[in-house]
Amino acid sequence: MAKPDIDENTKRGLDTAYTSTGAYNALDFALNQKLRNDLQTSFIARVDSCTSTGAGAGSGTVNATQLTAQSDARGNSLPMPSIPALPHYRVQAGIAALVIDPVPGDIGIFSACKQDISGVKQGTAAPVPAGSFRTFSQSDSVMTGTIHTKAPKVWIEIKQDQTIVIHAPAGVKIETDQSVQVNAGASVDITAPAVNITGAVTVNGSITSTGDVSAGGISAMHHTHPGDSGGSTGAPR
Repeated sequence: MAKPDIDENTKRGLDTAYTSTGAYNALDFALNQKLRNDLQTSFIARVDSCTSTGAGAGSGTVNATQLTAQSDARGNSLPMPSIPALPHYRVQAGIAALVIDPVPGDIGIFSACKQDISGVKQGTAAPVPAGSFRTFSQSDSVMTGTIHTKAPKVWIEIKQDQTIVIHAPAGVKIETDQSVQVNAGASVDITAPAVNITGAVTVNGSITSTGDVSAGGISAMHHTHPGDSGGSTGAPR
C-alpha cells in the first residue's frame, strides 16, 4: 500500500502554532481531536464475508474491513481489523424484494449510526433501548451500497429507451402457483432450437409456422390419414 507524503521533514502533530497560546485554543484543539478520533460518519470497506443465504431468508450481515487505513506519525499504514456483524442493504419493501446479496470482495459504503444498534434484530418492530452508551461507532454501521463494482455477467438492465434487458447466460426460471400472462401490443418472438410445452395448448386464432409442429407425437407437416378404399393418404401439401 502506498504511503502518504509524510517523511522526516513533513511529519508533525495535528496541533498548530496557536494551540498553546490560550485556554480557548487549547480547548478548541482538544475538541477537534475528540471529534476526529471518536466521531464516525461514513467509510468505505471491503466485504470479507456475508451471512445471507439468498431468497429463502431475510437479509443478514457482513464482516468488512475499512479500506482507508490509519497511519502512524511516519505515514506507515496500520493493520485494519475486520468489523463483524454489520447489517447490509437489500432492495425490499414488505415481502417484495430484489435479492442480490453482497459477496466477499465487494467494496461497500457504510454509514455509522448515532447509537448502539446491536439490539435491533431481524423482526424488531418496536423501539428498543440502545445496546450500550457508545455513539457513532463503526461497530454500529450499516452497509448502504456498493462502489467500484466489477463488470457484471448477469443483469437486469432498465434502459432509457423504455426497454428492459434480462441477461442470464446460465438460464432463466419463472415460478408461480398461478397463471402467467404475457400482454404485447405487437408480436411475441421466440428464437430457440426447440420449444417444449408440457400440458394442454389452446390457441384462439391462426397458427403460422415455417417449420413442423407436432401434437401428441403426430406431425402437422408429415402425418397421413387412412384412405377411403384402404391404404393411407399422402402427407399434407
